[in-house]
Amino acid sequence: MFSPTARAILNDRVNYPLPNRTVSAVTGNFVGPTLLAVRAHQGDARVDWSASASDKFFGRCSFATYGRDR
Repeated sequence: MFSPTARAILNDRVNYPLPNRTVSAVTGNFVGPTLLAVRAHQGDARVDWSASASDKFFGRCSFATYGRDR
């Protein structure tokens, strides 16, 4: 049972269009034009060091940069 508000949102095809794409047996996707592209560059690095049988050290660094192209 949907409320009148939920029914109005579900029937708004401008802001909530129906799915139009099936990819690799995954259904329910909408693909449409976009005004910008997001570029992401990211990576991880980890260092492990065993100084002795009872002394261990590790460090991890992660980075990410994002840019928008119009």
